[in-house]
Formats: sequence, structure tokens, C-alpha cells
Amino acid sequence: MTTRLTIRRLGLALLLITIAVGPLFQGYFFPTPTLVATSVVSLSFIIWLYGRRKERIATNFFDGRPSLALLALTGWVILVAVWSIYARGTIDLLLMVISAYFVYLMLQHESNAVTHAWVVRILSASALLVAIVGLLEYSGFFMEHPGIGELLRVEPQRSRIYTLFQYPNTAAIFFVATILLQNATLIQSSSRAEKLSLAAISGIVATTFLFTLSRGGVIIAPVAVLLLWAGLTRGQLITSLLHLVSAVVLPAGVVFYPILKAAPADNWIAVLLWAVAAGGIGAAATLVLERLERLPRQVSVITAGILVAVLAIGGVVVARSLDLPRVFNRITQLNTSDLADNARFEYLQDAMKLTAQRPWGYGGGGWLRTYQQVQTVNYVARDPHSHYALMLVEAGVPGLLLVLAAIALAAHTAFRWRRGEPVRWAMAAVGVTLAVHAAVDVDLSYYMMWLLLWTALGASQPEPEPQPLKKERRLAFQAALALAATAVFLSGTLATAALSFASAENAVLRGDHDTARKVAQRAMKLDPLNSEYRTMIPTSENIKRALALDPYNEKLWRFVSSIFEEQGDAESALVAAKRALQLRPMSVGHYERVAELLVDRMTLALEEGQTSEALAFAHDLIALGQAMEERGAPSLERQKRTFYAYPALTWTSHLNLAVGKAHLVAGELAAAEARLTSALDDEQTATDAALWLHALYTRTADQQALMALRPRPTKKALNSRLYQALTATQ
Repeated sequence: MTTRLTIRRLGLALLLITIAVGPLFQGYFFPTPTLVATSVVSLSFIIWLYGRRKERIATNFFDGRPSLALLALTGWVILVAVWSIYARGTIDLLLMVISAYFVYLMLQHESNAVTHAWVVRILSASALLVAIVGLLEYSGFFMEHPGIGELLRVEPQRSRIYTLFQYPNTAAIFFVATILLQNATLIQSSSRAEKLSLAAISGIVATTFLFTLSRGGVIIAPVAVLLLWAGLTRGQLITSLLHLVSAVVLPAGVVFYPILKAAPADNWIAVLLWAVAAGGIGAAATLVLERLERLPRQVSVITAGILVAVLAIGGVVVARSLDLPRVFNRITQLNTSDLADNARFEYLQDAMKLTAQRPWGYGGGGWLRTYQQVQTVNYVARDPHSHYALMLVEAGVPGLLLVLAAIALAAHTAFRWRRGEPVRWAMAAVGVTLAVHAAVDVDLSYYMMWLLLWTALGASQPEPEPQPLKKERRLAFQAALALAATAVFLSGTLATAALSFASAENAVLRGDHDTARKVAQRAMKLDPLNSEYRTMIPTSENIKRALALDPYNEKLWRFVSSIFEEQGDAESALVAAKRALQLRPMSVGHYERVAELLVDRMTLALEEGQTSEALAFAHDLIALGQAMEERGAPSLERQKRTFYAYPALTWTSHLNLAVGKAHLVAGELAAAEARLTSALDDEQTATDAALWLHALYTRTADQQALMALRPRPTKKALNSRLYQALTATQ
């Protein structure tokens, strides 16, 4: 019996460990770790399923409406693959949905006190690691020891804590989730050692949370606490409040300012010591609180109320006297205008535009390949900063409704059973908190947070009564086993392909092209639907296949344009560049690329005496400049206000140069002079612009302008065929 029980719990333990180590791989945000994690999750499901089989316990694969919603979502994503714009991306989406079903089913069937305890312990350990790394990052440790930072994939940040996630908001919501579970355990646990250790970790995690400066975290944290309290009895609610004060507010409040002062001085040792002090304060305050609870009920409540009031008043007084760095204004001066001007609204609007065009969904990877076509300002966004907007674009309206249904139905069931043990309801509160915050941020794009969502929702369900194996539906076990085995094989194969491709890239950097070709061919063989892998060996066949697999990938078209140019196929290079521009019309870089290729063909035609062809290219260039100006002008104000980090769609020196040349060829001398003079102000384009201006002034016999022109064209340039053609053209 013990052996069988160990097998079943082994699968569950493997799943929880997979979630816990997620931050070490930046939360499984990137493809290779995500595929490896999917394979491990599917394997853990097989182990868990086998353990239940050995114990002769039935598994209800269709237990409850949330499970049915997730199965329906799986079926819908398979259907979406039929019309998806990138089949390979839809496979990733399908694996993600399947893993959600596996995780929810496992935790739903194992929703008991033992499982809850281990979830809290493992997440607490993970959050502690994330917090410590974040504090070291904030205090300059990784600048002093860059090798360790590279090992942990942490890029040192000093203004806010980014920690292992390399994203403050996800770190913040992870901390909030952990603190909720710890608070519920402090209410329920009877073990003093467990309570003191959790209180110590809560103090450190809460302190680190403050330095993430996450506006979303600050807004969602009180909502999450209120949600937790909604499922507690009056007595539990008071205890919860006191533990929040003793293990969260008090330790974070005491050490906040000392850490704020020590971190800029790169005194990471002092920061760590203050973090330890926060843990000690949390544990000591919890010990005092435990003794306070032994007093008569009325006395303990009055005493606790007085302590809370004193701390609140003292905290307000101290907070007003603090001299905080300007970066803290994002929290202390948060207002509605900050939210209204947020880039997320632009993402959401673009997601709605895409949905209106294709409400049945684009398939996995659809957002990445389509948002550029509808954006009215230039920005780059891996996802629309809302998991539901992302699901809406990729899986369509039906897919979004099924995801929301699964979350809502699981939360509803948990709410009906909320008066049970506090930790069970805290699981539901965590699930709902993650789900709500995912509406305005990228959390669930981190694979570990996706797994954590379904872990929390599954663990929040009422503990099921074990059923004998004979009550299990016929062939259900075999079907589930086949699905899990397929997921293991598919994700494992794709992960192997990703590792092979990474090896090929490293081999190219070393100059070992034979090895690069060999392992790249292996990657293509293992993952034949991946367009990126085929670019490693850019043969004509591979390029055609990549474009057929991924026709909406503007980066791929830009790459193909460069390949064609290297091969001397100017016409195909121009066609590919124009296609990239069509797919991302707000990118000034694509306009520059098309303009560059048009200028090359125009100048070649001039040198060969093909005046009519040169004139046609000139008109194309002028039209290109006009199209750019008409599209870009309305966006300039919003670009500066909201997306100032990205280049605006406006005239650049390269575009001025290209269109100025076109105007000269077309005989529009005034327009040519204006554009070329603008290009003359940039060192990168000044030499080329000077030659064309010299030709213009020569044709107009403007000796004064010729004498003043700087830089002066070289004698070689003035004797070139191009210059002779320019001065001869009327």
C-alpha cells in the first residue's frame, strides 16, 4: 500500500517541483524550457495515473464542469489548427491547454490537507529564492559577480526588483499568491515550527514585494486579501488580519527604509542582513500573537485592535516623512491618467480589431504575426499584456469563453465549499487573483504561472470520495494515457529539436559550419513545421518551405529579402521586402529597407541609361514616402506619449535621402533639394546626399550652392557613371 501511495504522490511531487523551479528558467516564458516542462508535467500525470491504477482507485476524467470545459477547449484548439496561420504555434497552444487539464485533474483528485501543505511549502521555498535573488539584484550583487548573474539569467536592475522572472509585475503577483497561502496556513496550522518558518518567509517575501514597484501588484494585493476574507469565518478573519500585520506589514515596514538606503550603496550584505531581520521580526511577532490568542477572547480582540491601530497610525506618520527616490512615484502618485495612458489599452484595441476580422481565431502564435498589421502606432509586444486578449486572438471567441468558463466554474465550486479549511479557500483566492491579474498583464505567458493557476484551482475543489476502479468509465484510462504519452513524445521531440537548433547557433558563432549544418538538419527533421529552423540552412527549398509554413511572419520576409539580395536577386529581394512592409506597415525600418532596394535599382537603371525604368522606380519611391507620411502623421503624438521607446513612423535621414534622390530623377528639383538637404545633416547619409546635391546644383548652375556644399564629393564620385547620368538627366 505504501509503495502504491508513493507512486501516486511521486507524480504529484514531480509536478509541484516543476512549478517551483520555474523562476529559474524565467518562469518558462521561453520555448525550450516550456517544452521540457510540458514533457515533465505529462510524465508526472502518467505516473500519478499509474499510481491510482495500482491502488485500484477510479479516476473520473470528466469530473465536474471545469474539466469538461478544459477538454472542450482542447478539442476546439485541435479544430483551430485546421485554419491557423502558423500550425507550429498552434501545437504549442494545444500542449499548453492539455497540460492545464492534466494539472487541474491531478490536483482536483488530490485536494486534501496533505497536498495543500506541500503546495504551500514548495511555493514558499520557491518564493523565498525569488525574493533573495531579487534583493541581491537590487543591491548590486550581480554587478559585482556577473558570472553568477549570467548563470541565473539575471540582468542587474537597480531601479526596481526584476529578480528571476526578469519582470517585476509577475514577481509581485507570485509574491501575493504565496503570501495568501501562507496567511491561510498560519490560521489553520497547529505546528509552531511551521507557523514560525512561514511567518519568517512571509516577512522576507513581503519586503521584496515592495521593491518590485508593481502598480498592478499594489492594486491587486488588497483585492486578493478581501477575496481571501470572503471565505473565512469571523474568527478566522480576525486571525488572518493579525497574521497579515505580524508576518507581512510589520517586518516589511521596519526594514523597508534601511534596505532602501543600503541598496544604492551596493551594500548587498547589509540588505541580506535586513532581509533576515524581516524574517526574524515576522517569526517573533507571530510568536507573540500566538500567546496573545491564549488570552480571553474579548481581551485578545481589544489588545489586537489597539496594536493594529498604533501600527497603522505610526506607519502613516513615518511614511509621510520618508524621502523616497523618484522611481517610487509610480506607486505613491498613481492616478487614473497613468492607467488611461497605459500601452495596454493600445494592445487591447488591436486585439479587438483582430478578433473582429477573425472571431474564430488565428491559432497559436497568431498575435505575434498579426498585431503589426492593425497597429496605428509602432510598438513591439510579444503578447497583448492580457492573457484573455491573447486567447481571444489565438483561439477565438469560443476559446476565450471556454477558458473563462473553466476558471469561473472552478471558482464557483470552491466558493460553495468556502467554509471548510482556510487553505482550501485560499487556493481558490490565489487562482482567482492570478486569473484577474492576467487580464492586464503577461503572467500566464510564463508557463509556471499557467501551471500554478490550474494547481490552485484544482486544489480548491472539495476533497473527493475515493471510488473503486470498477466505477471508472470504460477505455477512459487508456484514452487519457494515450493523450499523456502523446504529449510527452511531442513536447520531448520538439524540445530536442529546440536544443539542436540552439547547438547549431552556437556552432555558427564558433565558425564550425559543418556541425551547424548537421545539427540544424536534425532540428528540421524533428520539428518540420518550425519555420525558424529552416533559416539556418537557407537553400531555395528551405526558404520556400519556411514561407509556406509561416507566411505572416514579417521578420522571416525581411530575412528572406536579405538572402535574395546576397544572392544577387534584386527583384525577389524587393518583393520580399515589400511583403514585410505590408505585414508591419508602422515600421519605419521596413520603409527604409524598401527604399534602399528601390534606390539600388533606380541608380543601376540610371547608370545603364535606362531612363524610363529609373523614372518608374523614382515614382515608386515618391509614392512610398507619401504613404509613410500619411500613415505616420496621425500617430506621432501618441507615439511620443505612450511608446516613446520605439521609433516613430516619420521621416528619417535614410528616407529623406532615398526620396530626395527620387525627386531629382523625376525632375522635381525643389522637393529633391529639401529632402537631400535634410539628409545632409546626418553623418550616415551626408556623403551620399552631398553627391546628389552636387549634381542638382550643377544642373541648375548654382555656383554659390556648389561652393558652400559640405562635405565635398570625392573626385572618384564626381567621375562616376552615376554622377554623369545625374547631370545629364533633364
